[in-house]
Amino acid sequence: MRSITTDRKTITIYHLPLGWQIHQVRQISFENMNLRNFLAILLIPSNLFADLVINEVLFDPAPGNDVNQDGSYDPNDDEFIEIVNTGPLAVDLTGYQLADAGGDTYTFPSLILRPLEAVVLFRGGNPPARLNDAEVLISDIGLNNDGETITFSDNTFNVIQTVSWASNSEAEDQSLNRDPDLTGNFAAASSIAGFSGTETPGLTTSGQFFDPSIPLLELSPASATINESGAGNTADITITLGAAPDSYPVEIDLESSEPTEASVPASILITSGLTGTFTVSAIDDDNPDGTQALTITATSPNYRTTTIDIEVDDDADTGTLLSSPILITQFHEGPGDSNYIEFTNVSDQAVDLTNYIMTGWVTADTEFFKEAGNIPRAGRSLSLSGTLQPGNSVVLTNDRASTPLPSGSADFISEIAFFNGDDSMVLYRDEIIPANIADAISFTNDGNEGTGRGFVRRNKVVGYDLQSGTSVRDYDDVWEEVNIEDVENASPESDLYLGTSALGQSRPLFNVTTDRDTISESGPNNSTNYTITLSEAPASYPVIISFSGLPSSRISLPPSVEITNGLEATFTITGINDTYPNGDSQISIGVRAGLNLAPANFSLTVLDDGDTSPDSESPILFTQLVDGLGDYNYIELSNISNQDLDLEGYIITSWNTTLAEEFRNIGAAPFRQVPLSGVLPAGGVLIITNAEATALIPAGQVPLVNDLGYFNGDDSFVLYLGEVQPSDIVDAITFTDAGNEGRGIGFVRSSIQQGYDLEPGTTVLDFGAIWVPATIEEIKNATSDLDAFLGTSSLAGSIASEALAIISVQFDPQTNRTSFIVRGISNKTWQLQQSSDLNKADTWSEVPQGYSRSANDDGSETIDFSISPEAEPKQFYRLVDMETIEE
Repeated sequence: MRSITTDRKTITIYHLPLGWQIHQVRQISFENMNLRNFLAILLIPSNLFADLVINEVLFDPAPGNDVNQDGSYDPNDDEFIEIVNTGPLAVDLTGYQLADAGGDTYTFPSLILRPLEAVVLFRGGNPPARLNDAEVLISDIGLNNDGETITFSDNTFNVIQTVSWASNSEAEDQSLNRDPDLTGNFAAASSIAGFSGTETPGLTTSGQFFDPSIPLLELSPASATINESGAGNTADITITLGAAPDSYPVEIDLESSEPTEASVPASILITSGLTGTFTVSAIDDDNPDGTQALTITATSPNYRTTTIDIEVDDDADTGTLLSSPILITQFHEGPGDSNYIEFTNVSDQAVDLTNYIMTGWVTADTEFFKEAGNIPRAGRSLSLSGTLQPGNSVVLTNDRASTPLPSGSADFISEIAFFNGDDSMVLYRDEIIPANIADAISFTNDGNEGTGRGFVRRNKVVGYDLQSGTSVRDYDDVWEEVNIEDVENASPESDLYLGTSALGQSRPLFNVTTDRDTISESGPNNSTNYTITLSEAPASYPVIISFSGLPSSRISLPPSVEITNGLEATFTITGINDTYPNGDSQISIGVRAGLNLAPANFSLTVLDDGDTSPDSESPILFTQLVDGLGDYNYIELSNISNQDLDLEGYIITSWNTTLAEEFRNIGAAPFRQVPLSGVLPAGGVLIITNAEATALIPAGQVPLVNDLGYFNGDDSFVLYLGEVQPSDIVDAITFTDAGNEGRGIGFVRSSIQQGYDLEPGTTVLDFGAIWVPATIEEIKNATSDLDAFLGTSSLAGSIASEALAIISVQFDPQTNRTSFIVRGISNKTWQLQQSSDLNKADTWSEVPQGYSRSANDDGSETIDFSISPEAEPKQFYRLVDMETIEE
């Protein structure tokens, strides 16, 4: 059932057949639907997916416990989810999904799970391909210790199962496991009789296989070490069948996890008896890759898969020294878009960078640089410029980087630095051909070796090659992996510090100081003097110092400062007096003096002088805009009046990139426009997003999903009543193409004052007292009592009114228990009702089996009750405010 009607004082919960999911509507009415208090619909499957079970979850690994067996403990990477096929048939998991409460999702690759076989999904790391006879995958799904809900869905988005916990006090330093396995409720490992250890990925609580009837394949020895070349570069392995086969021959497939390091036959045949042998042979290469660890996997249809660990000791390859004086010396893929590439002049001569070209090769193209004739994608190459003195390092990043180096303090800005862990970075000289590669750090699309990692060059040896499938991992003696947090906290004298390499030297510094770092927009305190001091005498004069990252509408300062002798120069910053309600602003200013002095940055606060804007006369206003990662974009509009609002005649438009300011011109056409319709109740909130949005609020839970929700930080949004022309504008939130002021951030409206004007060049930043910036993380973590929470606005009264509101709905198919997390019932007389017929008002009655009510720490309350899907194949539920219900 896609369309419904209901009275305006109720909340209705549907229980309908398989294939429906949870949808959420926050105070919004459409045509023929007056839903002021209609806040949620729950569509509960009428039968369950009994064959696939989430059996164990570890969200708080014990300190020091290397659960994923990749050689190192990591409190995030060692988290896991275990899923078991309890049915009699194999299940193809291709396209199935896991999702967390924040909307992050993982889609299963091609994987067949046999009966009573488990798959263990670790959050990260480099675990073996199989663990305890379970398939192993990397999901990147974070399991929050402070409370989380994990949803497991099939490839048509039907929910199979959800698992929730409130805090790590439920299972601190141990897993949650079903007791008994596969069918019971979840319990902490320490509370389960006979539990083996603190977690059992791929095994039952007692440490046994889920299907003990499958005979083993045994490999001996259990591990081996071989040399890369010369004597001892092979190992003979014996494989033993755990039981006699029904017939011969028995074919056993063999696979090496690192075929460039060691090889095995594709398969062996056992034609009689229970044993066979095969040889593991090391691959001799020229790479200085140190000791390499790999896994040999043996599989046969009627036997339990097994593995053997092999180490290949490097044969002291020294590699070839690079001839280029300019080398890539650091790679950093930090959080968000904080990505950096560092170059260093490792020679004793100044180098003209004019002939050097930096390139990025992304995702599926990541190895294309190895073949002649390929070129990087558009926007993924940058011709360098300037002269780099001996030993000095420079940094390339993108215009959204922030930690540890603000983009304004970097030496080069390019789209190349919008990269992921499977994007190779290649430096050329003169021409983009393999023969002209000066240096590279390479990754593979499948391996994704650089995701969330940093690498620092330790020597001048070649750290790449043109062989298919090789990556930074083949050059461990050249590229050392470093922790992202260590880089963020590094001091300038450290090799991890971006802009400093042990293969070169630290660039000279300069300091920027002032007696007063706060000025007023107007009046006697609207300026301050700064002094720039060099740490040492320059090689030549003048030293020209320039500034970056400036919103010119707030302050003025000279475009550059020259030091013509000595070590110091002074300059003045003055506030610009305007009529906009900017609010107080903290401005970060980047300072650069060419490639051979380390960049610096400083902050200045500008105090607004109390300018105001007239109140908007429109009953409907933009109240929030979010430009999240990828396509996680949202627009929020609110009816701030005390009357229901007919949306007929309202048109919402987007003006993208170069059109961002064209809305001010008569006759200009928007990039996109959507006419609104229906009724928005007094105090109601309308959210718009795109079909790809999953974070914050999934698209399936948003009332209005269309292409308006695809936007970037330089796209303006304008609301009209009547025609698309300046005179009919009722509200707007505006940006500029050059400024890109909204990229990767959110804005929350704090006032009904007008937050735009028709003057060219003005943006949301000129109305800082009206539009308050909010980080994506702040919006993601916002609770429903905050303006930053999507779907609430204090301007619309949806926070202050404490109207009856369902915050979330949860259903446990194992227990048939349903929970509403609600607000606004504390001082109301309410009743939970059910009916077998939605259309007959006199059939509604109070839920006979009863329900419980409990308070939550955040001020909300939980209403908990049972349903019976088998006995009641179609049942409707509603939460009624008995004081206001209309007969």
